[in-house]
Amino acid sequence: CEAIAVQTMCDSCNCKEFLPNPWKPEKCINCYHDHSPNSQTANGQQGTAKRMLFPVASTRNIEASTSTEDNLSMTPPSFPKRDRLPSAPTSSNSTLNESTSQSSRRPLPKPPGKTTTKPPQNENQNEKAASHRNHIVQELLTTERDFVKYVKTLIAEFLVPLREDPRGAKNPELIFSNIEQINGINDVLLKHLEEQMASWNNDSTKIGNIFLEVGPYLKPYYTTYTEKYAEAQSHLTECEKISQFSNFIETVTAEKTKLTVRSLMIMPIQRIPRYNLLLEDLVKHTPSDHVDMHDLEKALKKMKSIADDINTAIKQGENRQKMLIIQESISGGHKFLEPHRQYIRDGQLLKVCRKTNKMRWFFLFNDLLVYASFGALTSTIANRFTFRGSFKISQLRIEDAVSLDAEKFQLGFQIVSPTKSFVVLAGNMDEKVGWMLSFTTAISNHKNKRQTFKLAQGVSIEEEAVAIEAPIWERDSDTKNCRICLDSFNMVKRRHHCRACGAVVCGSCSSQKMALPNLKNQKVRVCDNCFATPEQ
Repeated sequence: CEAIAVQTMCDSCNCKEFLPNPWKPEKCINCYHDHSPNSQTANGQQGTAKRMLFPVASTRNIEASTSTEDNLSMTPPSFPKRDRLPSAPTSSNSTLNESTSQSSRRPLPKPPGKTTTKPPQNENQNEKAASHRNHIVQELLTTERDFVKYVKTLIAEFLVPLREDPRGAKNPELIFSNIEQINGINDVLLKHLEEQMASWNNDSTKIGNIFLEVGPYLKPYYTTYTEKYAEAQSHLTECEKISQFSNFIETVTAEKTKLTVRSLMIMPIQRIPRYNLLLEDLVKHTPSDHVDMHDLEKALKKMKSIADDINTAIKQGENRQKMLIIQESISGGHKFLEPHRQYIRDGQLLKVCRKTNKMRWFFLFNDLLVYASFGALTSTIANRFTFRGSFKISQLRIEDAVSLDAEKFQLGFQIVSPTKSFVVLAGNMDEKVGWMLSFTTAISNHKNKRQTFKLAQGVSIEEEAVAIEAPIWERDSDTKNCRICLDSFNMVKRRHHCRACGAVVCGSCSSQKMALPNLKNQKVRVCDNCFATPEQ
């Protein structure tokens, strides 16, 4: 590519120079006269510089030009390279430039006007906190009015009419639980809030004492409502199957309430957490020396305790509902519902049996394991399963089945107990790990609770005797010969299982019987080896 060179001619020294930058030929390189439009030369005349553009080859072989302006079109001479530029002489111009640059950095004077002083930062913060506190209290009052209005709507539009005329439903009052008690206590709370807000003063009015007075009454009413909420929802679902009842609900919703009955029923469940959020925000924006601060902190602590109790009641209600469903789904009239019993998990596992593996459904509780087979396929939950057996968690031991056969039982684990032991297979590795973790956690928690109970009763904790565990029986298909005499099995020589060790032996090698402690000292068939060494 081609470069651009600029020829600058100075009137003072009659020199010619070529500058690589055509846009800033401000000074002559020889005499340093300023060639800017407003500059003055040394003799007081305005400096002039004639700029001419020449295409310059990359080799920069520029021949010397003539001294006249007419010959400037000729190729100019090449200029020598300089190691460095000579230092600029000190002159009045440089002093003027320095003073000008210094004056240009001076701050501009402020325009005339009235000077305003900013208020202290603490005052602004206090004003914002007071404004926010007023907003919170106003929101508390507004939401309480709305809540009481919706509760009264639920009672007036649904409960009272259904109490007078059930519309074909059985005990429709169970749907609404103790909603009338909640309406009564929240009426009192709303009245106190309105009285305080009528003479509101951000510096002296107290809110915390209201919740301290009403809180003890909120806890039992809301806890009862929460405990029965799941049952109320189930009862409502059953009642909605009746056309006359469902038509009434739909008509009232469309013409009067504009909210469904379920939307109104869940509002008491959501109210206590709402109190906690508002009180927590109120404490955050209340000064530490405020007259209401102490009561607010106590009220917040009280309401959080009520919320924890309600959450516990919700879990207990869901657990009780789940237990009732399980109890109804298993035929045989077995009672699994107990106050202390908690549901953990359920699911299907393949039980390894002596002849053919069978699919079983297992129900794990905190103190009990139940397994059942699949019953008749019906549209209802009742009698969906057939009871097969149960084990106490305190007598169970869980062990990976890979130790028995790594290839066959990769997805299996052993369920070992004094009365019966077997291997189960999960559908995949994640399911196997989940079941084993649930089992081991339940067994460990149950053991810790028993030890805690003994300590509370003043009973010394001693090492419990290791119970005799029932063996896992060998599968018939895995054994072709007797484990003792090694004779082959056939139509005459049949297979028998030793109840003490689980081995498959023939009739001749298992002719003896022995009482086993784990089977309540009942005499059962054992092999000759176990009969000869009963201590083992």
